[in-house]
Amino acid sequence: MKSPMFAPAAVACLVDGREPRAEEIDQLAAKIWHDVYHRSWKIDWSEVERGSRLYLATYAAALAALGAIASFSPDIMSVAA
Repeated sequence: MKSPMFAPAAVACLVDGREPRAEEIDQLAAKIWHDVYHRSWKIDWSEVERGSRLYLATYAAALAALGAIASFSPDIMSVAA
């Protein structure tokens, strides 16, 4: 079964007009990791070292996809670290 084009978190944020929750950001980051890097790195998102460049880049991509890049603040980054 194919995964949906848009993550449920992204749809919920757009429909509700709200910022993404920390767990939604992490879920989308996990999907991005799986779709983009998993084949090369052979590790799951949960095994990516928090604070590493790959982790932060993937997390930033999730934030951008959720329309939250303007909120890429210390509060958001504290969740990533």
